[in-house]
Amino acid sequence: MKLFVLAPHCELPARDGAAIRSLEIARGLSAGADETFFLAKRAALMLPSGEEQSLPGGERPSIVAALGSALSGKHYLVLKHMPAGWQQEVLEQIDAWKPDVIIVNFLWAWPMIAELARRARVYIDTHNFDPEWWTNLSRNSRNPLKKLVCHYSLQAILETLRELPAGTGLIHVSERDATAYREIRPDLEHLVLPNGCTLRPRKKRPDYRAPKKRLYFLGLLSVQISLDALEFFAREFWPELREHADFYVLGGHPSATVWQLCAQHGWQLRQDLSEEELAALIEEMHFAVLPFAYGAGSKLKLVDACGRGVPVLATEAGVKGFTGLPRTVLVSGAPAAWRERLEAMADFDDAAVEETLEFAARYSWQKLTADFLSAHPLTEPDLARVT
Repeated sequence: MKLFVLAPHCELPARDGAAIRSLEIARGLSAGADETFFLAKRAALMLPSGEEQSLPGGERPSIVAALGSALSGKHYLVLKHMPAGWQQEVLEQIDAWKPDVIIVNFLWAWPMIAELARRARVYIDTHNFDPEWWTNLSRNSRNPLKKLVCHYSLQAILETLRELPAGTGLIHVSERDATAYREIRPDLEHLVLPNGCTLRPRKKRPDYRAPKKRLYFLGLLSVQISLDALEFFAREFWPELREHADFYVLGGHPSATVWQLCAQHGWQLRQDLSEEELAALIEEMHFAVLPFAYGAGSKLKLVDACGRGVPVLATEAGVKGFTGLPRTVLVSGAPAAWRERLEAMADFDDAAVEETLEFAARYSWQKLTADFLSAHPLTEPDLARVT
């Protein structure tokens, strides 16, 4: 069986949550294929060999994509991530390779390959419940251009959902997303493959009796939801925590606004870290924070922190999609509760670390993809629906 994975959003090496999800799922599902071809933003990757070749393309600047969306009514992310040269290369690769199974990351990438994909068994990894995603982005912006872009992107997704052919399988990050998508297209197959992590417990941890704790936020720093989360943290939580904590912002491609926020509040910005550099820095951190005012799907950031044995401070939106959280994950929208947790974690001991890692082990990529393949062989014509 030949497996083709389309991931136009994915930079290699994969560092942000969506890219990591796409690549780790491809790696796991490649166990059920003879050959796997992973097509990312600037490279094509053969799995499991790791052989890589460069691709033409890249991405358009955000403002160019936004203006293009406002003028044409097209989906913003199609214009941002899928320039014409890249699209032509993808179509030629699919036509030449003739895959048996195609996994498309994100609904917005589907229309480009709709005709060629009819020859193969198709799954679309939705990543989020897109109607909620674009509605939230619009609701939390006062920028007329952003609101217009959100409107057109939402309409494009709804049209794509209406036009998906029978037999298409949709893969979701949570039961909640599966239920929401099923209400729109009950005739399609709805499968759940949660966000996961790689277990890499830190070799040492800081002193939790320290009077001032080190907190970190990890994410792609060029996207709106990360900016909104950091602004929400600055407005709602930082006034309560600033005397009790130092804050580190970790991630790739920080926007000008992220730089400004860090300078304004005295936060430490560390960008484009290697995995080794990131692991070394997180060994010094006391808590990961997920200060999201809104969200869709689920946050890979949560299981990443737990997979390192790090306790978490989160809002409700930050833990959406997960159940059975360990006691080391505080879920609260009250800044005072976050401050109290900082002061009460002097007893973060080996037992607490073990509980956190046990939770993460349920979401290891290796386990999730193996369980998915066992329950849903990729070429099986009629997959059992998630209920």
